[in-house]
Amino acid sequence: TVSALFTSTIFVLGRLTLVLRLLLDAGKFPSARPIFEGIYAVLPHLSAFDLTRWAQTGTGIAASDVLQASLYGTLYTAGLLALAAFRLGRRDLL
Repeated sequence: TVSALFTSTIFVLGRLTLVLRLLLDAGKFPSARPIFEGIYAVLPHLSAFDLTRWAQTGTGIAASDVLQASLYGTLYTAGLLALAAFRLGRRDLL
């Protein structure tokens, strides 16, 4: 249940990164800007994988958009795996 809660929270926050970026660009909360910038950098930007825009207009998806989303997903996953390997590398799990 903790895993489901954590995953759901990351999903919701990942969907809200665009809203967070708009708040930062608008100059809202200037005293908390460094904290929000850090949160924005760490959270996954799930809007990169959102196909709603193309589904609504009926236009095709550009190959560059597919490549960009694939590259972003691959690099983000590689970063998380590297972090996990670093954290668990020093533990004796067996």
